[in-house]
Amino acid sequence: MPQAKQGLNELLHEIRRIEQSREILTEKKIRKIYKQLLKELNHFLADEYVRYSKEGKLTVAMLQEKSLYAKFLEEIEANINNLTPEIAELIRKTVEDTYTGCYKGMSDAVLNAENTKSALKYLKNLNVRPEVMKRAIENPISGLTLPDILERNRREVIYDIKQQINISLMNGDRYETTARKIAEKLDMSYAKATNIVRTETHRVTESGFMDGAKDISEALEETGFVYTAVWRTMKDERVRPQQRYHTRSGWKTSKSKNGANHQKMEGAIIQAGGSFELEPGVYAECPGASGTARNDCRCRCFLEYELMSAEEFAEKSGRSIEKVRKKVEKEFTKGDSGGIINTDDIDYMSNSFRPKYGKETIDKVGKIKIPVKKVENSQFEIYTDIENTPKNKAVRLTEKNMRNVANQLPKDFEMPKIVVIDFDKYNLNTDAIGGYRKETNTMYINSKYDTPEKITAYINKTKGYFSNNTEVAPYLHELGHKQYEDTLVKYAEKNNVSVDKARYIVENKLMEYVSEKRKDDLEFIKHSISGYAEKSYSKHKYSELFAECFSAEFSNDCIENTLKIIDLKR
Repeated sequence: MPQAKQGLNELLHEIRRIEQSREILTEKKIRKIYKQLLKELNHFLADEYVRYSKEGKLTVAMLQEKSLYAKFLEEIEANINNLTPEIAELIRKTVEDTYTGCYKGMSDAVLNAENTKSALKYLKNLNVRPEVMKRAIENPISGLTLPDILERNRREVIYDIKQQINISLMNGDRYETTARKIAEKLDMSYAKATNIVRTETHRVTESGFMDGAKDISEALEETGFVYTAVWRTMKDERVRPQQRYHTRSGWKTSKSKNGANHQKMEGAIIQAGGSFELEPGVYAECPGASGTARNDCRCRCFLEYELMSAEEFAEKSGRSIEKVRKKVEKEFTKGDSGGIINTDDIDYMSNSFRPKYGKETIDKVGKIKIPVKKVENSQFEIYTDIENTPKNKAVRLTEKNMRNVANQLPKDFEMPKIVVIDFDKYNLNTDAIGGYRKETNTMYINSKYDTPEKITAYINKTKGYFSNNTEVAPYLHELGHKQYEDTLVKYAEKNNVSVDKARYIVENKLMEYVSEKRKDDLEFIKHSISGYAEKSYSKHKYSELFAECFSAEFSNDCIENTLKIIDLKR
């Protein structure tokens, strides 16, 4: 029986259906793992209640009386740790397989589709490149890579369960009540895990298609063909900015206030490899790839692809045929219509940002004089060692990471001066990634840490040593020092005391809080914040503890209460 002729987007639709089936299967496997985790936790709790409860109740005091409280929590964490790595590996493999399937699927679809036969002779040897695949899967532009997301999810599961068990023990709940509450917590954790699966598989589905499309587009250069991508929405009541919510009278729809608007994106067209402008300052090559949760999380948009002549693309995109033929799409500014942006001057999230330098000046660190040049086209006040300017990898990374952390800071936060230099050359704590000098309101970044991998390798040498394990951790930490010093000044002014007096008052409040918490857990700071915070506290470096809380990847009661001691805000 002859095979039915299919167009490009029909074939891509079939691939999407296959990948959605993979996603559903993964969710079922994760549900099975969570059921097993609940079963094991219930068995452990039942045994502990039988051994140590009185009149069906078990409390913190009863376990402490037998010196079993710490061991009890360790056993709980061990039970969770036995299975959560399996969940992370399952999600990672699903994401990787989805990306590979979609990249290869894009190539195969173009080669087999009825409406792309004219391009066959130009398309040869299209293969997944390992470095492209790694970048797409880990998604570093979001500021939180896939491994970071999976680790955060694991830590949240552990924290939520331990917190719930602590509450049950403090309340003296019976086994049945504790088991029910843990089941509720695990249901919430399962929902978070499936949300990660859906968000990440959707992202790599679209990224896999787009990366394949970019390679195809490059292969078609100088041929007169243009490979295009058109943004499509699901065209229902859930497309942003709308959101559905349930009431007693049924489902209703209202407008979301988070700023994301995908309705306006319907029909937007670009050449594959360009970027869509989702909102002012937010760009994405494809749905799910903007690096902003409000646009990416649970997004269901997709792209349709079409091979067309330069004349057809010019007509549909509203461009002049001369500009399309000369391939100057990347020279259009973000103010132009059509979603094509100037990636060299605007997209700081990519390696296309090229710093432009001003005249040489001098930065002083104590008696050390450092020749530097200002980065004139930066969004921040960035200077760099004049010997660092030719390669400028560290400057580009600093620009990208500062843009990522800027959205996480208080609205009234004033950025310091930033100096990117070689710490080794000037003998400035050569092992450090960064530092902050309050005297000059300057944050220093060590230029030898010029890739995300170098930063994360440094901060992940010892598990749990820092409160944040992402590439933006050093930036947030040093900005936390600035925020601490600025808040001390405000505290001093508000209470009509000197800054030194304010520091003394705040640090004494911190010591009182820690002393109270250490009654139950001597390593309270290490367990609740980080190993570095514990070490700093023991050396009376209290500003380091506040900076660790300010930069923490995940929040908890300890971190929130510590920041509230001085009304420090993140």
